[in-house]
Parts: sequence; C-alpha cells; structure tokens
Amino acid sequence: MDRRSRTWLGCALALTLAAGCMPTMNVETMKQMKPPRPAELEHLAALIGRWDTSAETRMTCLDLVLPIKGVSENSWAGDGWCMIERGEYEMGDLGTVHEFGVWTWDSAAKRFRTWRCDSFGGTRMGTAKFDGNSRTWTMKAKRRSSWGSSADRGTIKIVDDNTLEWTWEEWSAWDPLRLFKMAEFRGTSKRK
Repeated sequence: MDRRSRTWLGCALALTLAAGCMPTMNVETMKQMKPPRPAELEHLAALIGRWDTSAETRMTCLDLVLPIKGVSENSWAGDGWCMIERGEYEMGDLGTVHEFGVWTWDSAAKRFRTWRCDSFGGTRMGTAKFDGNSRTWTMKAKRRSSWGSSADRGTIKIVDDNTLEWTWEEWSAWDPLRLFKMAEFRGTSKRK
C-alpha cells in the first residue's frame, strides 16, 4: 500500500470513529443546554439609547484639532445577548463618518468583547471591562485601516443616567512603548 492510500484510509478511519463517537442529541436536550443570559450584560443597559455627541480629536498626522458632532444609537440585539451601536458623526474637514459596533460578554474569558467598523475602512476588535464603583468602562482594541494599524485604549464614564464622558487614544502598532500618540479623542454624549 502506497503512502497516498494509507493517508486516505487513515482519514476515512478517523472520520468513521469521530462520527461514531459523536453524542446524539434531540431538540429538548439542546434547549436544556442553553445557558442563562449572563448578568454581566446588564452593565451595558446604561449605554442603551439614542445619544447626541459633541467631541474633538487631535490627530498628530494632521497637526490640527477637528470638532466632532453626531448621533449614535445603542440597542439590544440577539435577544439581549449583545449591544449594537450605530453612529453618524461630522468630523470637520474629514466629512461624515459612519460607525457600526457590537459588544457582548465572553463568559469563558470573563470580559466583554467589542467589534467596530467605520466608513473610513477601519476595523477594530477589542475588550472592555466595567468598574461598578466608578461606573467607568475601560477599553482596549487593535485597529486596522487604510491609514495603518494602531493599538487603542479609552474610557466611558457614566456621569449620570443621561450623560457619558469618554476618551479614546490611538498609538501606531509599531510603537509598543506608546511614545508617539497618533490621535486623541475626548467628548460628551447626552441622551436624546
């Protein structure tokens, strides 16, 4: 028997064994395996709603400060298992940017996972933690866009039921010591 035949025979045997070892289930069993909604998701409730945002950004590469004005809406999705963000912001001479994001709780990692994309072609994946004592979210993310890659971090402070104060900072991905900040954002969002 040549090597190719042994490989095919080994794969067929492995698949046969795997299929025979797979547990059988029915719909009721699968329903019973569904976990309860994680209590941690309730931390996102303070962010749910429609928000007017006023902010500014300092971008090192442009050597100027850009005003930001816009509206975002955060809502539950997936039967309350995740939060969806949709935003539209005017950024001075850069024009309008549209953003879309998702937040959810990762029970295995014991942290929130975040994903975001924008109309400048940027994608961002990160994590978030909530401190209930200070009512502050702390976020970290990696971003990729046509402008390059960056390592980002920021905060969202829940000032009261109708006010959020937030910060965001970006460093080039090649700058692990964070010596050269690419951009800095600061703003306030008021519930509509």
